[in-house]
Amino acid sequence: MAYTLNRLLFLCTLLFSVCLVFLKGESKYVKEVNTRLVINTSRIVATVDIHHFLILRTRNCKCSRRPGTIHDQNWRNTAGSDGIRCWGSSFKVSVAFGLNALYGRSKSTSQYEVVNPWDPRNAENFIRYTRERAYPVIAWGLGNELLSSGIGKTVSPELYAADVKNLRNIIDKFYDDSKPSVVAPDSFYEKGRKDIPRFLEASGQGVVDVVTRHIYNLGPGVTETNELIRNVLSRSYAENEVVNYESLRSDLKEHPKTTIWIGEAGGAYNSGHHEVTDAFIFAFWYLDQLGTASRYNNQAFCRELCWRLLWPRRFRLQPESGLLWLMGREVFVVDIHDETNDVRAYAHCQKNNKDGVTLLLLNYSNSTRHQLDLSLLGYSPDSLPRNFTKLIMKKKYQKDEYITSSEPSSGNVRLEYHMSAADGTMTGRIVLLNGQPLLVTPSGKIPTLSLVMANLTSPVSLAPFTYAYVVIPNANAPACAAYESSRRRMTT
Repeated sequence: MAYTLNRLLFLCTLLFSVCLVFLKGESKYVKEVNTRLVINTSRIVATVDIHHFLILRTRNCKCSRRPGTIHDQNWRNTAGSDGIRCWGSSFKVSVAFGLNALYGRSKSTSQYEVVNPWDPRNAENFIRYTRERAYPVIAWGLGNELLSSGIGKTVSPELYAADVKNLRNIIDKFYDDSKPSVVAPDSFYEKGRKDIPRFLEASGQGVVDVVTRHIYNLGPGVTETNELIRNVLSRSYAENEVVNYESLRSDLKEHPKTTIWIGEAGGAYNSGHHEVTDAFIFAFWYLDQLGTASRYNNQAFCRELCWRLLWPRRFRLQPESGLLWLMGREVFVVDIHDETNDVRAYAHCQKNNKDGVTLLLLNYSNSTRHQLDLSLLGYSPDSLPRNFTKLIMKKKYQKDEYITSSEPSSGNVRLEYHMSAADGTMTGRIVLLNGQPLLVTPSGKIPTLSLVMANLTSPVSLAPFTYAYVVIPNANAPACAAYESSRRRMTT
């Protein structure tokens, strides 16, 4: 999967003006600022796997008709030839399953802490059953939020490590090759907390394939709407989470074969907040987190537990259903020269094009249009420095430089996908792609994703409170080509 910026919103001193900014998006008074972005395409800093996950857990889930533990019959109906196997083949969905880690335990004298080892017999039977029928599970997890500040019961890191070792032994027993990953602990993480480091130390090498953590850094979903939106747009919330990404990566230096997933994330816990976490505004949290997660080499990002891409009655696309189809696996560093701190940017190799680069650009200002000069800094394949290549010249944006098209063309062009809120309503659910609403057609088809082609000599014009995907198909990024060649050699 993976996913920045800031906010001038705190300059508003009156509650009324804040509400006006939030609900109607772009201000009447728009200024233009020249901003420079430098993408170092000579070095890939992370390589991420992009998966679409279906997460199943043996605990209550609002989306399930019958909450509770999954038994053989409904697992067969869910996972068999009419269920997950069909999902996997039709939609390329990867299935991860979370097991009940409280089975067989006892309460301690504490209200929340549980003691005694996990009883693995039920899980062992279940995994054997799943393996015998070749149900496609790529990962097995144990429990949910049992370390540190969990939502209910807690288990000590050392006891939990012993339980995860048991799970590892069960998987090794039933799978010879192409083993599913062992993922744990699916808990919260903050820099300075020792629960996950203690768990990893007690587990030892070769036990945990993936460390999973949860992110709900915006506070509870019952938070008042404008306050929650301020949190979404707040630079401090984003920067505090970057510290956690950096810290966890540092904690894993002694476990070089262990990767990181964001196992569950929704921004605001307790089911989110209507007109914030299900609205256009939330892309400024979600896409930023995807970009940050990729930048710090997190291999998966699972958005909440039960989440639909369509409103079931009206069959309208959710605002964030058009995800990073253009972003490839390889991640670059982007240096932003912006005195306003309004812009966040992420860059990857273009998906399925070794010569291309794709950028995700987000403008967090309600009153500033940024004219973005893009520069690629790289080296030639023979490792000799090449000239600093200015792809975007300092030239004012002109509307007539753009043509609308549904097909890319060759030449010195870039392809742009600008996303904005319908009627400027940030709390609305209708998203405009280059000015056209992204709505399912009357016949039930996904709308055409029309792009805009621009001359490389013009700046990218990023309007207030909008974001954009910008594709440079002929960037000739040396690291993209080198990585693709290396990957092909390894697979042949």
